[in-house]
Amino acid sequence: MRLEEFEELLERRGADPAAWPWGRRRAARQLLGRSAAARKAHDQARTLDSWIGDAVRPVPASAGLKAQLCRIPQNHPRGNDRLTIGLMLKTRPWRGLCYAGLAAAMASLVAGVLVGTMQPPAESGHAQMMDIASLVYGLPPDQGRLQ
Repeated sequence: MRLEEFEELLERRGADPAAWPWGRRRAARQLLGRSAAARKAHDQARTLDSWIGDAVRPVPASAGLKAQLCRIPQNHPRGNDRLTIGLMLKTRPWRGLCYAGLAAAMASLVAGVLVGTMQPPAESGHAQMMDIASLVYGLPPDQGRLQ
């Protein structure tokens, strides 16, 4: 293992050999045994790990804080949380608009399906189709129309 690889290992995994990948532990320990620069980098990583460990160690809560947290439900009791549709519409009128919008969307969907499945009369429908075809394919309007 090269010194650069060892330093990267220390940066990524810390100074504890138990956190190092199994396949690289042996090479890292061999480098520690023969390189003063590796030992210095390892000592610096241990110091950094101890600083980080001290910074993130949780502080126990005091008895007064625990007592205050336990009193919160007593000081702020919850009422009945069940809501009826009428109460929802009274307290949140925008929900009624959502229901109206949903009903309008469903009605337009049904109307679209009905209109799309209706058959026009045979003669006028064919003439309209030929007019559309003439626009799409660039034909003169009278070409291909049934007489």
